[in-house]
Amino acid sequence: MVGIESIKKAIRELVQGNEFRSSISDSEGNIVSDIPFSVMASRTRIYEQSFEDGTTDTYADNAIQTVQSSEYYTGSYSLRVTVAPGQTGYIETPYKPISAGQKVRFSFAHKEDSNIESIEFVAVWYRSNGKELATEAFSITPSSDWDLYSKELTAPANAAYVSLRIRATAVSDEVSGNFYVDDINIDIYGQILKLEREGVKVTDTHLLSGLQPARSGTEQVLDSEAISAGGTSEFVVDNTDGYSAIVLTVKATYNASATQGVRVRWLYSPNGSDYDSEEDAEAQSQYADLTFAAGETRVRTILIPIFQPYVKVQIVNKDTSYSVTVDAWKTLLR
Repeated sequence: MVGIESIKKAIRELVQGNEFRSSISDSEGNIVSDIPFSVMASRTRIYEQSFEDGTTDTYADNAIQTVQSSEYYTGSYSLRVTVAPGQTGYIETPYKPISAGQKVRFSFAHKEDSNIESIEFVAVWYRSNGKELATEAFSITPSSDWDLYSKELTAPANAAYVSLRIRATAVSDEVSGNFYVDDINIDIYGQILKLEREGVKVTDTHLLSGLQPARSGTEQVLDSEAISAGGTSEFVVDNTDGYSAIVLTVKATYNASATQGVRVRWLYSPNGSDYDSEEDAEAQSQYADLTFAAGETRVRTILIPIFQPYVKVQIVNKDTSYSVTVDAWKTLLR
């Protein structure tokens, strides 16, 4: 039988620079004790939204969201969310993969007009099947000036994904309330291992599998590919067994006369034939847009959760008059 201290030492040597919190379980999966691995934490940004491309991937419920340029915290744009008198509405980010027990930091800038009665931040935790597991809500003091809010939480047991929700209630008169949001970020810290009492063996929770590397090698999937005006280039990721997410870095070089940028969209399939329709994928916020500037080059790294064995990734040229040159690299995360 391998000793616990030997395993701890091997893990530290393998992944120095990260922070781990592990558990010892019996043969039935019951937690016996927790072991924190107190090496330095590394931070990974799993979501960011600055609205600088004039669009948003957030979802609105009982509210109207508008990307606008009259109010902003940084850059030139922010999101205005309008809630009807006496009503409660919210916006929510797409959910992103995390591990149970992992530290997650949420941050965003906000301001409210006088018709917003209350506002709160809500962390929404999801199970691995995409069903909501739990929520944690925290009141925020409404502010007539831009204010930066942040909160660090620990993902609960059985959590596999998380999203950020901002919910507000408008006063009960005849005027709608508005709140503004900018620079939304979600960061995770470290990686999570679980030690199970059955030998003892090391298994992963999302990011590591045993003592295997946390990620695959990086593969360039598009090499200076010219995507025609209004055209699409696509590739399929089908070696997904044992992985939980795709890290995709996309580089787009725009024509000097172009007026629109590039969208990255992903479709899921259980069998390699029946993929999500493009319309339904976009309705579920299965896309990310690169920022745009005519004649410039933009690079963005996107985290795509793996929900099915097959993932089709599409690079869409939204400009209908000029081609765009694209490079793309993919890495798989456990």
